[in-house]
Amino acid sequence: LLPDIARKCPADMRARTIWIQHDNASPHRINMTAFDLRCRELKIDCRLCLQPAQSPDMNVCDLTFFRSIQTLYYKLGGGGRNIDSLIAGVDNAFAMYDPISLNRGFLSLLMNFNLVLQNDGTNVYATPHMKKQALERKGTLPVTLPVIPFIGFEDEESDEDVEDEDDSETEDEDEEEEVALNENIEWLIDGIDN
Repeated sequence: LLPDIARKCPADMRARTIWIQHDNASPHRINMTAFDLRCRELKIDCRLCLQPAQSPDMNVCDLTFFRSIQTLYYKLGGGGRNIDSLIAGVDNAFAMYDPISLNRGFLSLLMNFNLVLQNDGTNVYATPHMKKQALERKGTLPVTLPVIPFIGFEDEESDEDVEDEDDSETEDEDEEEEVALNENIEWLIDGIDN
């Protein structure tokens, strides 16, 4: 991978840091010292960004790309019953893959990043529909998304404070936080539409 990046990287981009998202799966562990040395040899600044384990929503490949390639693979007739025909079928699906689809996948990924930030770092959220294909038809599909204004983490409450709280107040606070979160998501989606 690194020699290909070095060979294909335009000269004016060589001074920039190139981030490679690594799936962080146990079988794919990498020797970071060897990686850094190879980058220095090739005179490129590559860094690995390790996704959290078991987090397909945080990786564009798992979130959309692999599924899109698989769907296209089957639409194109799939492959035969041996490894060579499987590889040829996947290569064909990859060659036919529309890069605009990948942009839509990255937008979903960026929306998920925002939702994780809005939900105190958890993955307990439902991704809202962004109407990407409608935006695409209008020629207004963005290539990136801004970070949603941050609600912020609450200070940790002591156990005594929690015991003294009235349940109705807690429910009201939860509703207020949910309304604020929904307003932030609506703000983001409205900003895309305009």
